[in-house]
Amino acid sequence: MNELPEDDPAHLVRSLAASLRFARWTGAEAVDRAWARPMEPARQPTPQPAVARTTAPLPQVVTADPVVALERLRARVAGCERCGHAACRTQIVFGQGSPRARVLIVGDAPGPAEDAAGQPFQGEAGALLDKMLGAIGLARADVWLTTIALCRPPEAGVVSAAAIAACSPYLRTQIEAIRPQVVLLMGEAVAQFLLKQPKPLAELRGQWNRVLDRPTLATWPPDALLANPAKKREAWADLQQLQKALQTP
Repeated sequence: MNELPEDDPAHLVRSLAASLRFARWTGAEAVDRAWARPMEPARQPTPQPAVARTTAPLPQVVTADPVVALERLRARVAGCERCGHAACRTQIVFGQGSPRARVLIVGDAPGPAEDAAGQPFQGEAGALLDKMLGAIGLARADVWLTTIALCRPPEAGVVSAAAIAACSPYLRTQIEAIRPQVVLLMGEAVAQFLLKQPKPLAELRGQWNRVLDRPTLATWPPDALLANPAKKREAWADLQQLQKALQTP
């Protein structure tokens, strides 16, 4: 997609519209064009003890039809006990959205609200995600939402490396079934695992990588933005990168 000169009227109108969307999302009354100051490195999660998991191979569920593939996967994971987190859940939190989505969003792990609803990105964080998507012209029904682990972790809230490894075939199946144009990683644990880089999210976000041959971008998750609203400016910059990628043939 050809870029317009910065002094072109159409470019100025487009930039103003983007700024207004950002203002509505953050609740600000005015927006300037300055970049945020560099963020401090995110705190590393507390290491968790390994949990037992089975090594039984997963049955093949991917077909040419993503709807069929995802329904087969949903049935496959219904009683999953591949890791010790199964004892902590009320129910499996399976993916939600469009099986033919252009954007696949992956969060770290379900929390209490997700565990209760059986769906990812719920509660206040889910409401903020809806606003974030709306700011770039998307809705929850347009994307596919999932998490790196499908079971709520222990009360500490940190998903273990063993649980991520046990659940990773399920995530791989979702990506292969949907074949999204872009994968968006919302969280430090999922970014570190899929990008194979043990760096804080502050260093991983905003940079394009590839996961399963899909363009992949990491950004701040909604709960981090609720805890630290100053991060919203960086998240908005990431969302604009995502929007631009979707507009490129």
